[in-house]
Amino acid sequence: MSGAQRDPEARIANLERKVRALGVAAGVAFAIAVAALCFGLTRRGSELRTHRLSVVDAEGRTRATLSELEAGGAGLVMIDAQGNKRMLIGVGDDGSPRISLADARGAEVFQVSLEADGSARLGLADSYGHARALLTMGPDGTPLFTLMDTGDKVRAQIGVDAQGNGLLEVQNRDGTTRREPL
Repeated sequence: MSGAQRDPEARIANLERKVRALGVAAGVAFAIAVAALCFGLTRRGSELRTHRLSVVDAEGRTRATLSELEAGGAGLVMIDAQGNKRMLIGVGDDGSPRISLADARGAEVFQVSLEADGSARLGLADSYGHARALLTMGPDGTPLFTLMDTGDKVRAQIGVDAQGNGLLEVQNRDGTTRREPL
């Protein structure tokens, strides 16, 4: 692994570029699908109503669906050629928007969401589904960056409280915690 690949900031910046590109691609695909449907309607004011819209490839495999989600709400799900759900852009029943990306095995490795209470979350997981890094913003605007080990234990946190005080907390494998106000 090169030095740039080991640098977490470079890896996150690279991931952010890829997510932006995927978001643009999904948006364009969605806009094309909507435009195609709209042009297919001949009467002004006509409406197409369905519970599920599927886009299939030349072999008849479903590659995208726009439908109600299993967990509630509605979303656009992009599917790879092997039938694995790889990308979701959706809104939950409570109105909270979410984007998630999954690896080829179906493990959700990236998620960004805005919760109903106004808090925001960006999460990264390993290919086994273990959360490894979370960047959260509370409803009051307080940021917190959390790192976890493969056993889902919090090992480091850095944040700022509502009064503007910084906090750094690190925990070793043996459970020893060091907490420093900044």
